[in-house]
Amino acid sequence: MKKFIAFNILYFAVLIQLLAQVDLNQPLPVDKDVKIGKLENGMTYYIRHNTMPANRLEMRLVVNAGSILEDDEQQGLAHFTEHMAFNGTANFSKSALIDFLERAGVRFGADLNAYTSFDETVYMLQLPTDRQGLIDSAFMVMEDWAHQVALEGEEIDKERGVIREEWRLGLGADDRMRKAYFPVIFNGSKYANRLPIGQVGVIDTASYETLRRFYKEWYRPNLQAIIVTGDLDLAVMEAKIQQHFASITNPDGARERTKFSIPENKEPLVAITTDPEATNTSVMIFYKHPKKEIATLDDYKTKLMQNIYSSMIISRFNEINQKAESPFVSAFSYYGGFIGRASDAYVSTAGVKENQIPAAIKVMVVENERVKQHGFTSSEFERQKKQIISGLEKRQKEKDKTPSANFVRDYTNHFLNKSPIPGIDNELQLTKELLPLIKLEEMNQLAGQWITKDNMVVVVTAPEKEGIVIPKKEEVLGLIEAAKQTKVEPYVDSFSEAPLLSKKLKPGVIAQRSADEALGIETITLKNGVKVVIKSTDFKNDEILFTAYGPGGASTVDDDKVYAVNNAARLVGKSGLGNFSSTDLEKKLTGLNVSVQPYIDELRQGLRGNASPKDFETLLQLIYLHFEPARRDQQAFEAFKSQLVNQFKFMKSNPQAVFSDTVAKVASCGSPRTIVLPNEGHLAQLQADVMYSIYDQLFVDASNFTFIFTGNIVNKDHLDLITTYLGNLPVKKSLEWVDRKGCFPEGKTETKVYAGTEYKSMVAMLFKENFEYNSSTILGMNLLSKAYNIKLRENMREEIGGVYGVGARISTTRFPEPKCSVYVSWGTNPELVDTLSTIVFDQMKQLITVGPSSEDLQKVKETSVRERETDDRQNRFWLSYIENSLQNDLPMLSFEAYKKQVEAATANDLRDLAAKFLRPEHYARVVLYPEKKE
Repeated sequence: MKKFIAFNILYFAVLIQLLAQVDLNQPLPVDKDVKIGKLENGMTYYIRHNTMPANRLEMRLVVNAGSILEDDEQQGLAHFTEHMAFNGTANFSKSALIDFLERAGVRFGADLNAYTSFDETVYMLQLPTDRQGLIDSAFMVMEDWAHQVALEGEEIDKERGVIREEWRLGLGADDRMRKAYFPVIFNGSKYANRLPIGQVGVIDTASYETLRRFYKEWYRPNLQAIIVTGDLDLAVMEAKIQQHFASITNPDGARERTKFSIPENKEPLVAITTDPEATNTSVMIFYKHPKKEIATLDDYKTKLMQNIYSSMIISRFNEINQKAESPFVSAFSYYGGFIGRASDAYVSTAGVKENQIPAAIKVMVVENERVKQHGFTSSEFERQKKQIISGLEKRQKEKDKTPSANFVRDYTNHFLNKSPIPGIDNELQLTKELLPLIKLEEMNQLAGQWITKDNMVVVVTAPEKEGIVIPKKEEVLGLIEAAKQTKVEPYVDSFSEAPLLSKKLKPGVIAQRSADEALGIETITLKNGVKVVIKSTDFKNDEILFTAYGPGGASTVDDDKVYAVNNAARLVGKSGLGNFSSTDLEKKLTGLNVSVQPYIDELRQGLRGNASPKDFETLLQLIYLHFEPARRDQQAFEAFKSQLVNQFKFMKSNPQAVFSDTVAKVASCGSPRTIVLPNEGHLAQLQADVMYSIYDQLFVDASNFTFIFTGNIVNKDHLDLITTYLGNLPVKKSLEWVDRKGCFPEGKTETKVYAGTEYKSMVAMLFKENFEYNSSTILGMNLLSKAYNIKLRENMREEIGGVYGVGARISTTRFPEPKCSVYVSWGTNPELVDTLSTIVFDQMKQLITVGPSSEDLQKVKETSVRERETDDRQNRFWLSYIENSLQNDLPMLSFEAYKKQVEAATANDLRDLAAKFLRPEHYARVVLYPEKKE
């Protein structure tokens, strides 16, 4: 008793000392490594030196103006303006900007892009820093976007078609239902009729001057920020910002940048909408609250509490979802930002099983009431605090290896929303200081503060099908009110302190060891036959990645069990490991940075995952347990099957899903092993004993497995752990994959699909030929793929305006037999299907007869080299590269060797490859058209 009293005295003494040391009213610090300034014209700038990735610069032009500022006759023109920034500026005529940057290795879409939202427009550019002229040009591009976009009439008219096709792609059930419930959510706010895509009538007919007026009024320095982060001297960055942006002026009599809000509501707002093409049912319950700026330590403490609460309630919903009787496919609650800048919300949302809307509403409300009445448990609270600290500690360890893109994202949010940017050192220190000040009682009061009578909004969406019962507004409100009156029992937090793995393992034996000194790759073969490949790197400070594979996969299973094998790994992932259920395992691993997931492909089965070095032994224990017989959990199986059945129940109502299913069937000659939309027969294959047994058969023997590790595997302890755990994996009966003899239709195959009410088409064109599989032909086909994409984009999007995007993917495979496949897809106006298809054929024939142009060849070479240059310092790249090389018996090349191979490629080489492996007369084309009306 005396010890207990003494402990409490000590605890309260420490707490009082902490309270005395932490002044919660003081402002949050700003990261010292970012320099923030403001030019005399009001433009804000952020600059930071960062070397991840090396020799790269991340730039953003952030405009505090989006679709919410459009006048009625301008709906869609904020987004239109963003498009026009890539179609001519003062210093780059028409498409010259994209051409110039692509020649420098900048990828359109990946490195060069932009987006428009309700409240902002953001332009993004990543580029190399090893050419001074390119850096100068990049700042010129940013300056042009800020105030010198050309907005030429001819280019505006050409771009109308591109935007119209982007609008068309968004048409469908979700769009129709959103248009029905947005006015309810927004409750008379301007947000209700300012979707960024706008009105197609405005896109088609807006005058040049109406578009130019939006640009002139809202693209001005006092609404803009320039953000520059990367491998460049701070003084150089700041000088260039002054040079390019200081002289820009604000317009006289500029309109006020109004901050729009969403009106409050006393009575609940309820929107219930259905659609014949909807594929799932959802319920969303919002409780709106005023947004509070995170400016002080007290604000930051509140944000911590919101995050902890959200994590704990999500964990409870995840636990419910492990039960077969759960009315959800998925469900979660959280406190966070709402649409617009003036509101936050406490949100509960769920994907709901068929005809389970009343039950789902009851469980959603009751679980929140459980927290309101009884609160969270101390064990839940301590776990989530541990998880927060663990995540922050990992981020701090990676401080000098954090990608520049992360920083520019944070600074964008700081400029637009005043989001805090304390930096990871301050964030970790403050969190450690503030967490002890957060009491469980204080956490448990949040439910009462967030779940209010006022400002409640409910949205229900569902398929419009016979047999689907949709409650009326009064029923929904009655269900919510009845659930709120329910007296519930406290949550019981079951938790096992047992070790993950109780058996003691003897050290394994290394049978063979070799090293590739040039690439820094070591290969170890253990006595049980397991091969281990290790590439130790310093690319990250706190990251180990791994993948493991063995031959066999789904190919070992007959057709009548193919859907079972395709889902077996997912089932095992939801069934827990060893003595731990999935829920218990999640709790056990809270606070650890470790993850392992099984997978089963057509020809292989294996594992993928990651860990911090400190959690490496836990990673290996999880790997070891995955080679034990699968944990049979009937409840987990029933829950998994119920969720899967409900996910696909109405998928055939979705035109895109029907199209994708048809493409897959056509490309495989209707193979029973190709399943996109499962039927009743496929779903009947989902039997617990069958699926668990399939998994056991594929993971019963590790002697044919290869394990690849990349990252911080730097000491003898790691190797000792590898030999101990992997050296004790079972050796029983090794597997080999089975050649199931794939098929692609001969000649020309034309298939039309009629589905959906919207006037839109989707097109897929497929080509497949035999291939000579080696590193030279693979590289050549990759270069051809890039060149082909450039030409399709230029002709189908930029010249005709017939698509928003088109993708051509040339892929090669070695097993079960060498093949080269081309897949080209796009969405468009049904009237343009044949015109655009002709371009696909013509550009392929151009590659076959003359090869890529010298300009395009320069672009794809530079892009390929720049991609590899960045990839070369990425653990994930090396993991994938080593795996692919080993699986396909390909040589592994250093960056310099790869660069030489790329530079040696000629247009004639690529032409010869195209002539050898591309046959435009042998194809399958699948076209989705709107359903025919009676």
